Amino acid sequence: YVLSLTDITEEKAVRRLLRDSLAAAEQASKAKSSFLSAMSHDIRTPMNAIIGMTAIAERHIGDPKRVEDCLDKISVASRLLLGIINEVLDMSKIESGKLLLSNEPFNLNELVRNALDLIRPMLESRRHEFHLRVDVEHTDLIGDTHRIQQILLNLLSNAVKYTPDGGSISLSISESQPLNPSMSRIVIVVEDNGFGMSPEFQKRIFDSFARSDDERVNRIQGTGLGMPIVRNLARMMQGSIAIESELDRGSRFTVELDLCRRRDRRGAAGTWSGTPTVDATATPPAEPEDFSGRRVLLVEDNALNMEIALELIGSTGAVIDCAENGQQALERFKASPEGHYNLIFMDIQMPVMNGLDAARAIRALEREDARGVPIIAMSANVFAEDIHAAGNAGMNGHVPKPIDLGLLRETLRRWLS
Repeated sequence: YVLSLTDITEEKAVRRLLRDSLAAAEQASKAKSSFLSAMSHDIRTPMNAIIGMTAIAERHIGDPKRVEDCLDKISVASRLLLGIINEVLDMSKIESGKLLLSNEPFNLNELVRNALDLIRPMLESRRHEFHLRVDVEHTDLIGDTHRIQQILLNLLSNAVKYTPDGGSISLSISESQPLNPSMSRIVIVVEDNGFGMSPEFQKRIFDSFARSDDERVNRIQGTGLGMPIVRNLARMMQGSIAIESELDRGSRFTVELDLCRRRDRRGAAGTWSGTPTVDATATPPAEPEDFSGRRVLLVEDNALNMEIALELIGSTGAVIDCAENGQQALERFKASPEGHYNLIFMDIQMPVMNGLDAARAIRALEREDARGVPIIAMSANVFAEDIHAAGNAGMNGHVPKPIDLGLLRETLRRWLS
């Protein structure tokens, strides 16, 4: 007889590791397939509207009303597509741990007014009754205004979308005292009397791409990324989100955020009822202002983007010189008389020399106007770290692409008036 003994402990461990790796790979593959399927559907839907309405407008080029209707629908679909892209990029940044929050001073009342300006057309189109109450002692705070506004708009737009026409929506913002006396806990409550959610869906509402099985909801456009993004943003601000909902009775979302106070004094607390009014001076004019005689250097390497910017900026009467990369912009500026350019719009990603290096090179020139000329980033790089990088390179502001006409006019008015 021959007896052979072999220790297979390590072999079993390797096999177990291989099984776990295979299961993880299969799960990742399913998640990737689910992601691609969801994105293919949600991106193609507004793209179909854009392409289809463009074709219809071309066929009815002599009918101004029909063309105007097509352009309105193209605009709506374009903004929807941009929203989808932004949500996907935000979620990708969050999952990779690369999403950074900025810290800048802001006034909470102004932030709420700006958010309601954006959501008001949706409320009016659905004929919703809207109630607003703000009771905050410290309104001068420090935080990422863009992300806080994103939380507000996501909650409000969901309430509008998932509440039948003529429904009721309320927004309440209050303040409670956190453990740290130098901070304020801002409590945001959005409540509606809409479709509501089943207990089963509430358990998975924070899963990426989760959509309710309710056929009334399935017909409403959405990626299923909004609520996961809101929860992650709230957590990054040392906060939380809670949900109370009942089918056909509505939903109540409560978000708590811990924010630093800008200065330890009593802010302009108040209670608002209805939609707050907006200072007319903060609203861009309907017609372009006249900046005739002002000279702008536009730096852009993409021909189509150049054409769009030329049209939008040129409508104000400003004289525009063009450069196709940062090196060319630097040479044009060096060759110009001192004080020749009143403003520079600078793309970031360009060949030969990128916009950040070009801005640094202009600021380093030994001439007085090189230090004072406003340089504004006009770029599709829109994350907080991109805006910080532009500031560190010596730029004075940031206009994201796609270009918002109102923001562009406000930028021109600020630096050319």
